[in-house]
Amino acid sequence: RGEALLDAPPPSSSSSSARELRGAVSSSSPRRSSAAGPSSAKRKKSKNGPAEQSSKKARRPPPQVAPTEKVERRDPRFDALCGRLDRDVFRKRFDFLEVSDPETERKDRERAVVRAIRKEERDKVKSGKKPFYLKRAAIKQKILDDKFDHLKDTGKLNKFLKRKQRKNRTKGLLDQRVAGT
Repeated sequence: RGEALLDAPPPSSSSSSARELRGAVSSSSPRRSSAAGPSSAKRKKSKNGPAEQSSKKARRPPPQVAPTEKVERRDPRFDALCGRLDRDVFRKRFDFLEVSDPETERKDRERAVVRAIRKEERDKVKSGKKPFYLKRAAIKQKILDDKFDHLKDTGKLNKFLKRKQRKNRTKGLLDQRVAGT
């Protein structure tokens, strides 16, 4: 340590403190440099323990990709450019996808009857008649009339009526048995 003091520059004034002298001595001492060993923050807690590692890892910069134009996808269900959805036109265009189902055919016939009734009323209103709205019972009666006309056209009316009679007969027998007990 004495040699280090000799190598240090002479104090410029007599008021230099002991701290400055110690700093000069420590900076020029032949101790291990901080680059040679671990820093005080990175020291092991015990000689057998693992060294501390920083949790801050250097991240790679994201790869540079050539910019492309974003393709705008439009859902025709919600896009005004595609127009309004007309269920009848849609059903006609994609009818080949549907498997023939008697239930859907029946519902389609019912819808057609209701559509025809409403169209007829609209035409009458245009000609000057006061608007008139059929009651549900009257609409059901017209649907039933259409059902019988369809059965008659396809030749299945007799079979349908026989089945109905059989069903009503068994219903009547059940009513008699219940009333007899």
